[in-house]
Amino acid sequence: MIAFKVVPIATNTAGGCSGQSLTNTSHSAWMVIVLRALRRACFVIGRSIRFWRDYFLSMHELDGLSDHDLRDLRVNRREICRIAWNEARRRRQARSRESRPHEQMLRHSS
Repeated sequence: MIAFKVVPIATNTAGGCSGQSLTNTSHSAWMVIVLRALRRACFVIGRSIRFWRDYFLSMHELDGLSDHDLRDLRVNRREICRIAWNEARRRRQARSRESRPHEQMLRHSS
């Protein structure tokens, strides 16, 4: 989902608009808005691709194990999908924690 920042229209002291509106916005301002939206969309798509890659890598790794190896891990072959999904979610959460170290510092200091 792409979110746009709502910017209030400036008014002059006489109570009227100062001429700034979305239709009068300069070309460069529109480019900034579009580029920010595209960057956010690329970020979301990239995060989704990494999640599915992690899921399929985990699935492939577990599916390649023999029944004996799975028994040693106490995993039934029916559980491979669930385990791979949980592993992909765990990796996504670990990546999001690593990408925001300043938030971790704030939590530890309080």
